[in-house]
Amino acid sequence: MSLYYHLFNSPFTTDLFSEENMIVTMLKVETALVRAQAEEGIIPRESADKLIELLPHMKVDSDDLRQQLSVTGTPIVGLLNQIKSQLRQRDPEMVNLIHLGATSQDIVDTATVILIADYCDWLSSKLEELKDILVGLVRRNPRSLMVGRTLGQQASLTTFGVRAAHWLGSICRSTIRLEESRTRLNKIQMGGAVGIGNSFLSSNVRHRVAENLGLENAPAWHTQRDNLVALATELGILSGSLGKIAIDIIGLSQSEVMELAEPPGLGRGVSSAMPHKRNPVLSMVIRANSQRTPFLVATMIAGLPQEQERSAGLWQAEWEVFPQIMGLVAGSMEKSIELLGGLEVRTDIMLKNIDRSNGLVFADRVMMALSRTLGKEKAFSLVSQASDRVSNQEPLMLILEELIPELSGEELKNLFEVDPVQRDAENTIREILSQYGYTL
Repeated sequence: MSLYYHLFNSPFTTDLFSEENMIVTMLKVETALVRAQAEEGIIPRESADKLIELLPHMKVDSDDLRQQLSVTGTPIVGLLNQIKSQLRQRDPEMVNLIHLGATSQDIVDTATVILIADYCDWLSSKLEELKDILVGLVRRNPRSLMVGRTLGQQASLTTFGVRAAHWLGSICRSTIRLEESRTRLNKIQMGGAVGIGNSFLSSNVRHRVAENLGLENAPAWHTQRDNLVALATELGILSGSLGKIAIDIIGLSQSEVMELAEPPGLGRGVSSAMPHKRNPVLSMVIRANSQRTPFLVATMIAGLPQEQERSAGLWQAEWEVFPQIMGLVAGSMEKSIELLGGLEVRTDIMLKNIDRSNGLVFADRVMMALSRTLGKEKAFSLVSQASDRVSNQEPLMLILEELIPELSGEELKNLFEVDPVQRDAENTIREILSQYGYTL
């Protein structure tokens, strides 16, 4: 684990995918298999009950497991070797009752699905928390005017509520897609050597294993990884959506803009060289994670064409990559909640930045109004000429009075009113919120 690991990841996923928890989860799957086979009368119930009681409490030497993994290429062989060694000292008969009919991939994949289910439960609660924060930002700022920027330039007026509503929309869509992907993946892997089952893995056994683990039964998917990859892809999209929020905040909090600011905190964002600086650390980490996840997701996608009934290399490529994706997304989620939960929205500075444009942020509205009488081409040309002359001494409104004397002062003034912008913004916000069951 590197020096930087904890900056980008979440303690939750660190614990969830720890060696200890993965071993415990694999033992849980082996226990569920023993229980199912005993319930179906395949193995003696009395011996199975003893084994079921013992398995969750087996002591596993992680160092030895890692050494055996480097030789066998699968954690299950080393795990079983250690378990059987301990069982022989208690009841040699129990050695013959464990891992019957299953293959290593059955145990590894089913354990992975269990861990993913725990992760998705956690992520779902965090998504709800984040959405509540975003809804609050929208409802507090539906009419908070700010400059909308396109291609890095001031464009026209919008409100911060609209921007936050779009952030919310992306998180809501990810929530929906993630739940769909999670449901498709919530299935056991229990197909035996080549995925068709065997006398120890009958349909009834598989149903009981699934029931014991709170998962769904399904045909083996040893080399059909599309559901797993779909979830990884949705996590990558969520990471990108969080990165979009972060990069917006980075841009709007830079010194020349200062419309937003990250939550204050003792020592947060300090520079080693410049005492006046407060760097946007939370946004920086979220953006860094969103930069990394697409390439990890690409590894998952590249692993889809797995050969025949078990892949030599592509399945194994998932083992570290998928937990890395989940860890980075979890880290971004926690930091996004902290970032947006304490975000400073500086509406006064937003208004000052609008004033600094000297009316240019109204240029498109003026052009559209003049188009009705002058035609779009002439209106565009006139407003473009006027815009080129705008300065601190000559705002756009005064220049237009000179260029278009037939336009009354009252008519011109009305084109620079902000109420229509705020009404349009509120309508846009209502439209976005209503898609996801919220109201303004």
